Amino acid sequence: MLARSAGHRNFQALKATPAPAVIVPRTQLTSPVAITLPRGSTVPLPLRRLLACFDTEGRLMRGPKKFAVQQIALWALWSRLPAQRDLTEKEVNRTIEKYHTYGDFATLRRELVNAKLLWRTMDCRIYRKEARRPNEEVRQFLQLLFSNLVARG
Repeated sequence: MLARSAGHRNFQALKATPAPAVIVPRTQLTSPVAITLPRGSTVPLPLRRLLACFDTEGRLMRGPKKFAVQQIALWALWSRLPAQRDLTEKEVNRTIEKYHTYGDFATLRRELVNAKLLWRTMDCRIYRKEARRPNEEVRQFLQLLFSNLVARG
C-alpha cells in the first residue's frame, strides 16, 4: 500500500528505483582534526587523551570511554551554556549541537543533567545552567582546551 501511495506499481518496483542523489554541503566533507600537543609536553596523559576527543575548533568528536573522563568532557559543554537565565530545550540542544560532531545531543543533554551541571524542571521545559565550581583537574583541562583554541584561531 505504501509503494502504491508513492506512485509505484508494487513494492518490488519501489525497491528497483534508484535513490535520489544527496547533495552534501562542502563543510560536512572535511573531517574534524583532533587536538594534538607537542611531544615534549608536560600535560598528564589522561588530559592529553581527553584533548584528543576534541577537534581543533573545540567540538567534542567522540565520547570518552571512561566514566570519570566523560564527566570532565561534559564541563567543556557546560562552560559554553549561557548562565543565569532560563533556557528552553531547543536552546540547550542548539548550543550542544554547535559543540559536538557526532549528532547525539539528547544523550549529552541528559548526561549534563545527570552530572548536575544542568538543572531542568520535571516536565523538561525549562533548563538552567548550575552554578558549579570545577575542581583543579577540570580547570586545568578547560585552560588547555581554550588556550589551544586561541593559539590556533
